[in-house]
Amino acid sequence: MEVISTKDNTQHEVLIAVATKADIKTISRSKNFNFNWLQPTGVTTLKLELKETGEILGLMSITDRTSDYAIEINMLESSKENVGKGKQYLNIAGCMIAYVCKESFRKGYDGYVCLKPKTELIKHYAAIYGMRHTGLYMYADGMDSYKIISKYLDK
Repeated sequence: MEVISTKDNTQHEVLIAVATKADIKTISRSKNFNFNWLQPTGVTTLKLELKETGEILGLMSITDRTSDYAIEINMLESSKENVGKGKQYLNIAGCMIAYVCKESFRKGYDGYVCLKPKTELIKHYAAIYGMRHTGLYMYADGMDSYKIISKYLDK
């Protein structure tokens, strides 16, 4: 799994792991992320970090919805220096979404992943990730999830 530097187009290996309490404390103090990453019980917070430095580039909280055979993405955020036109790395959100799609297949959920997008992100999730909109949620499953995995994980 890799992100791409916008400065020189080089690829950098990244890892996804569960964010520890110490990670969340550091993130909260750093002001490098806008969301409140303290999570209620039953929610898992994952971090995407550069393998070479351990720098956290993105965060995502997920809920395993076993009764629905789905994984819900509750929050997804790239660090401040990785948002907008001046971002340092590309593919942060894509890698995190692809990881969850792969986990959904692993759990027997047929790649079903859903999220409640902000209104301004609906077109973005549809265009970039091929997610479909149901009114309240957007989702990917089956072939759509395989396409996301192929684009961001299986290179």
